[in-house]
Amino acid sequence: MLPLMNKIFKLIILTVLLFLSYNHIYSQQVIKTIDIDGESFINIDVPVLVYFLEQSYEDWESDMKKYGFKILDEQENVAIYYKGTEGKTLQLISKNKMGLVSIDWLYNPNQKSIISELLEFLNPYYVETSGNINYCLYKTWVLGTQRQIEDGYQVERVLIKEQ
Repeated sequence: MLPLMNKIFKLIILTVLLFLSYNHIYSQQVIKTIDIDGESFINIDVPVLVYFLEQSYEDWESDMKKYGFKILDEQENVAIYYKGTEGKTLQLISKNKMGLVSIDWLYNPNQKSIISELLEFLNPYYVETSGNINYCLYKTWVLGTQRQIEDGYQVERVLIKEQ
């Protein structure tokens, strides 16, 4: 009986290790970074948005810390992490426990759009504009995009949630 339990235990350990390795490799393939103003930021595209949305809250917070983000605000159901330098480029990423991820870029208004490729990709999936947010339906997700000037910054915001 003991040799069989040892084999089962080893199989369980191997399975857990393979799962953890797969998750680590998958996150590295999905999350790509871009350099702006000498700092490395997370490049935002649909796979990254979906990855953050589907992550557990705890795994998402771990990734934020892993990529050098600092906590800006944390309340009962939402956390906001940021990276960058005020007056240059800032990236804010928030996630709430009800299934919404929001990513904001704040940068010099004279700088080229950081999310222009994402906006081009989402263009065929456009549904409507409500307020100043353009909504798109892509697969099973609702994505909202917003661009405006606030307090001397160009602000580009992307939201994602399940339909």
